Amino acid sequence: MIEITPKKSILFLIALTAAILSPHACCAEIDGQAEGMYNAADGLNISESMNETEKQIILPMDNDSAEHNGASQKVRAVDEFNGTVYRLGEVAIEVTVPVNASRLNLTLPEEVENITLYDEYGRTVTINSSHRFWQGNYIYGLEFGRHVKGKLAYNLTAQGQQFVISPKESGPVMVILPEGYTTGDRLLGIAWPPPDMTARLEGKNALTWNNTSQVSYIEVSYYRENALAALTIIISILVLAAIALLIEYYFSIRKLRALRIREEEEAIKKN
Repeated sequence: MIEITPKKSILFLIALTAAILSPHACCAEIDGQAEGMYNAADGLNISESMNETEKQIILPMDNDSAEHNGASQKVRAVDEFNGTVYRLGEVAIEVTVPVNASRLNLTLPEEVENITLYDEYGRTVTINSSHRFWQGNYIYGLEFGRHVKGKLAYNLTAQGQQFVISPKESGPVMVILPEGYTTGDRLLGIAWPPPDMTARLEGKNALTWNNTSQVSYIEVSYYRENALAALTIIISILVLAAIALLIEYYFSIRKLRALRIREEEEAIKKN
């Protein structure tokens, strides 16, 4: 009978762990190379981030022209989005709201500073603002002095790896996750309600809801893109540790049983 000592069990566990980690390492290396190739080729499909009525007509161009204009096309995909955009960060959330009026009422869950208005040419427009606190919300009254078509920008405080809003308008909403983060796994976090569209913009995951008139709230729980692989590795190690303990327990029982049988046989011989 081959005895399995604790040392052999540990070596067995290390070998199995290495066997599990190797495929993940290889996959990570391949994914990294693929991502590099993807970025180099600038393979972003801008039309995926737009509605059918908002898709751009992109003329055929050679490789040099595509590489030269790739960055500007990514920026235009967000700038031409006719809805509210939330860029999630670790500390702050950058909010951009389309404006086509001379005044605007803004209802926010917290008091904000640096509310800035840009016209269609990117120039800053002076704002006369006043606000009041009512039923847990800050209501801002913004006066522009003239009719302005452009973008209103302000920052909200980040809520960790969870984003929750209650849309006040019925227009489209886009949520851009931080770089290196994703969502969609029921164990780690999902977006609710499910977005109408998911795309890659500026190397980040972007979720789009086309109409929020029937949406009471939007909630997005997100996590690092390698979190699922890390969780799989941890669970695999725990499973292997449990298997190693069971193997050690099994052979210890067999060893004790064989020792007891041997002692009983020796006692019978003496008698």
